[in-house]
Amino acid sequence: MATNNISKLLLSSRGIIVRKFSTTVELTQKKYDLLVIGGGTGGCSISNKFSSKLGRGNVGVIEPNEISYNYLVIAMGMQLNYGDIKGLVEALKNDDRVCSNYSPVYVQKTYPALLNFQGGNAIFTFPNTPIKCAGAPQKIMYLAEEIFRKNGKRDNTKVIFNTSLGVIFGVKKYADRLSEIIQKRNIEVNFKTNLIEVKPETSEASSLVNEAGFLDVRKDTLQHTKYPNIFGIGDCTSLPTSKTAAALHRYDGYTSCPLITGRGKCILAEFDYDAQPLETFPIDQGKERWTMYHMKKDVMPPIYWQGFLGRSKNLQKIDEIWNGKVDIMK
Repeated sequence: MATNNISKLLLSSRGIIVRKFSTTVELTQKKYDLLVIGGGTGGCSISNKFSSKLGRGNVGVIEPNEISYNYLVIAMGMQLNYGDIKGLVEALKNDDRVCSNYSPVYVQKTYPALLNFQGGNAIFTFPNTPIKCAGAPQKIMYLAEEIFRKNGKRDNTKVIFNTSLGVIFGVKKYADRLSEIIQKRNIEVNFKTNLIEVKPETSEASSLVNEAGFLDVRKDTLQHTKYPNIFGIGDCTSLPTSKTAAALHRYDGYTSCPLITGRGKCILAEFDYDAQPLETFPIDQGKERWTMYHMKKDVMPPIYWQGFLGRSKNLQKIDEIWNGKVDIMK
């Protein structure tokens, strides 16, 4: 589990600096009503919601430590193991052509690499492990292909998507539409293909996780399968849904994945645990739309930063109302 992703706004190196959750800078308090391990999207959101109910100083957000608790929420996200792919770390550090949008360090290389691309093979990969935002590898591929066309490099460029999966998307409705886009834009897709090498020119918590290394929780309650006073939220859990902030609001399997297919174009995929569409709006969300692109680009960010994390009461109310198809269609 990753601990280096925890927000600096929330944590000191040994304790907590939480605006609403606690008034202490150093971790002097030894027991909390609710203890949250992890300060990412899941940890921040659940801590913010419960701090107003339990009162100041009764909710703790920390790095792992020996503290007693009544209930424990684990929200430590996912660890990026670039070292599992031979040669990848070295390539990410030294080769301007090798990028990863999942790292705040390496993502800075992506746009310059696309602008400087002169043609050849442009390879985008989807690994054989769970990842944050499963639609991200496709999104950057579509945007890159658009940039290549705009810069006059598309004719001598082969855009390749190597995915470890057997389908382009887990929900058939959106998979069919994406397949049409891929065919139209002449993108080569190789299924069940996994990146294993790039050739450049713990633990006490083991009883908490499943065989894949994710916190083992019940998908309908987020409660741990073995320890009833431990709950999980966010990317670190074993929930059979995408690793995305949209899945945090509900634990009935609702997931949202805005698939940007170009500048001004977006397919808003919303679905449940059974890979069935669970759409918010009374329109065909499987169609590329400018309105969905605008929502992804201009509406979702303030809802996330100011509403989702509780900074704006008005946006937080919008965030509460937008709880999937069931609520908005009433």
